[in-house]
Amino acid sequence: MSNFPHNLLGEWTAQLSNHAGKTKQSHPSYWADDPSVLHTSCTINNALLGTGEALISSILPSILSAQHEILIVTCFWARSPSQAAIGDALKQLSAQAISRGAHKIRVRICFSSLSFTQKLFHTFSRHGQTYPSSTWVKKFGLPHPDELSGLDLEIKSLFFLPFSVIHPKYIIIDRNQAWLPSCNVSWESWFEDCVAFQGNAVRKMLVFHHHVWGHDVHDVLDNYSSPTFSENSTSPSIDLNTSSALNQVIKALPDTPYPDIPTLILPSPHHINPRFRFLLPFLRAPSPPPTPLNIFTLTLLAHAHTEIYMQTPNLTSPPVVDAVIDALSRGVAVTIVTNRTMMFLEQLVTAGTLTEICIWRLVRRYKALLRSAGVGSSVRSGVRARLGSKRKSSVQPSPASPGPIHPENLSSSPDVDVESGLRAPTSPTHPDSSPQQRIGRLRIYYYKPRLDSDRTSVFDSNSSQVDLQPGLGPGRASSSSPSHPDQETLPSPPPHPEPVKSHLKLLIVDSSTVLLGSGNMDRASWYTSQELGVAFSSESFAGTMLQSISDQIISAKRGEVYFAS
Repeated sequence: MSNFPHNLLGEWTAQLSNHAGKTKQSHPSYWADDPSVLHTSCTINNALLGTGEALISSILPSILSAQHEILIVTCFWARSPSQAAIGDALKQLSAQAISRGAHKIRVRICFSSLSFTQKLFHTFSRHGQTYPSSTWVKKFGLPHPDELSGLDLEIKSLFFLPFSVIHPKYIIIDRNQAWLPSCNVSWESWFEDCVAFQGNAVRKMLVFHHHVWGHDVHDVLDNYSSPTFSENSTSPSIDLNTSSALNQVIKALPDTPYPDIPTLILPSPHHINPRFRFLLPFLRAPSPPPTPLNIFTLTLLAHAHTEIYMQTPNLTSPPVVDAVIDALSRGVAVTIVTNRTMMFLEQLVTAGTLTEICIWRLVRRYKALLRSAGVGSSVRSGVRARLGSKRKSSVQPSPASPGPIHPENLSSSPDVDVESGLRAPTSPTHPDSSPQQRIGRLRIYYYKPRLDSDRTSVFDSNSSQVDLQPGLGPGRASSSSPSHPDQETLPSPPPHPEPVKSHLKLLIVDSSTVLLGSGNMDRASWYTSQELGVAFSSESFAGTMLQSISDQIISAKRGEVYFAS
């Protein structure tokens, strides 16, 4: 078992302690006096890649196995096949509880965004807003309350004007297993990921949940280790081949779990003040709120030695851009995968800029860095070529340069340049002297769907994949034939949609530390929204994730090379 680097944890903990006074003004802030409460460990059971609908469908067997409690937390709840599948699963779960003659299964659905008017008139109270059963069918697309009588169901929302959405996404089942998807319960066909884990980290997730949503916190903590809520119980297996509600899921991990993984639970409370400086744009961007997630991300980037892989829906956070430039100046290789024109209006409102502009500025700063180090700037920029273009950088790297992001995978394709470092020339008077400065290689990809989206399998064949039969599965039955007259009918989606954007949030540093969760590298996530990240320290997990992502982004040619040094 590899732990987080001691100096990384030490610096992160020290910064959290230094900001404890400011942190206590946030909600939640239960870690302010003792950041060690965020330290834990877990067993990683699954890591999946696919569309949001496929990932939600993959969780259904676990939902149907619940005996006591299900916590479903999402940012956006919308009419969609995912929502219909959850509704059908809850209906089946209710029938199971009634047939057993057992107690009602407690179900809590927590969300932040349903519609513009819902957010505009939402209460400012931290207790949030709960919704009566009379609204479940029309507002949330769930089965009629009479069909959910075996459940103790509560639906609750939190939102704080002007921009503070509650952005975390997770599902916790029987206080024993947690699922951390990047997707909302919504209709978008985006490239997503989901990690499932068990162990003490689930308890830490519960502590966070009950400080935010206020669901029986004392009851949960008192009964967590009781026989009915044992953390040692086994997770139900997921037979993807028999789940016809799935379109397709890529299993990023082998069947053997990863046990005893050092883990950090990283909350990031919401903040009302976005701290815009539109009238004084020449001023340096204000420091982001000192949340555990923000501080850990910047500290992790500052401690990178060889390589950074970053995949984010948008990139508009000034502190992240500064940290990337700093890493490049230290010789760290950086790979970024992001999107064009994703959530265009939302970016303008919450950040006052766009990812494309921030990427352009990042490249300009990088070229200035190369010039200041005396390195030639023969690079590809703005290339409208698919990943895997046969054009390569003309810059010849030093043999001593560090390897690229997951070199054994990238080097398997002759179309991908795998070098990762640029060196300044040696001193002319001392040719044997060491280089003055080594500048890390920068690669930026814009995600773009493949053109062959009508294929039977939309994912690359060199990954462990499950290709299921098209057609309506049990999770969509009620969407086409509603069991109650008030429930709307949803059209059937195409069987195998190609992900049109990347919504995955992933940071891997030095092939050893993996950061997943809800947080984007955009201004909204860093300054106003509530987020939740989970960091794992494991070289084997990091390597497997890099391999799977490379298979689906680079090898599968999903994207454009925007810049490659």
